[in-house]
Amino acid sequence: MAPMANFHTKSKGRVGMSTRKTWAAAIAGALLLAGCAGGAPQQGANAGGEVQINIMGATMRLESMVTGWETMIAEFETANPGVKVNLDLQGEWDEIPQRLSQARMSNKSVDLIRTTGGIIRSTLAPAGAVVDLTDAVKPIEDRFVTGTLDNYRIGDHLWGLPYGETTTSAVFYNKTMFDDLGLKAPSTFDELVAASNTIKEKKGIKNPWIHQGSLVGYWPMWFQETYSQTTKHQQVERVEGWLSGKQSFVTPESVDALGLVHKFFEAGVLTRDSLDT
Repeated sequence: MAPMANFHTKSKGRVGMSTRKTWAAAIAGALLLAGCAGGAPQQGANAGGEVQINIMGATMRLESMVTGWETMIAEFETANPGVKVNLDLQGEWDEIPQRLSQARMSNKSVDLIRTTGGIIRSTLAPAGAVVDLTDAVKPIEDRFVTGTLDNYRIGDHLWGLPYGETTTSAVFYNKTMFDDLGLKAPSTFDELVAASNTIKEKKGIKNPWIHQGSLVGYWPMWFQETYSQTTKHQQVERVEGWLSGKQSFVTPESVDALGLVHKFFEAGVLTRDSLDT
């Protein structure tokens, strides 16, 4: 099985031309990569001998994203007669390992996985559930922007590929409300606490800051931010140390990072309800 990974947040719902080309190439490459894994693309009994490529992924949030994928797949199938691409989108990101395990137990072929770098590094690669792409990607590695492959590496081995544009997380605030309360966008923790207290007092809002907490896969983002600070931006190397078993997670830097996350709750900036949205 050949893993493909996307960056967590996509700023656009549609699948653009460059993304379609990237995935079309990936789908074509699935034939070779499945061979590397010791398997082969499935030929359905009722498909007249056509080659079937199965893609597993989580449910897409926007209908336009699904439409984009369906369009890309249709174009690929037209350009490659005799190939059928099956897109299976269900559940959340963190359910991918369990779904993949169930597919293997039922002898169902999965050729490409649309998942996250975190799931690849923490679960799929250590469990041997995906193919090592190091040698396959080496001839084209210079096509990727420096650093974009790092999220899919453990040590010297590459377990996934990014597609689409690199994006980042952001905090949105209600500027109209801030102006009405005479507040400015906070740039320090103390300013954040003061703004939160003012919003709670003047507007009666219990949760001044909310987060997509219903998506459990986003919870580690808080720790990742604070751990970057406590390790002086050595968080990637440290995480690789945990995953390889070369060092313990329990270190002063980890404890301090968790303590910094706790400060948001202790100061009332975040509550349990803040993360249940």
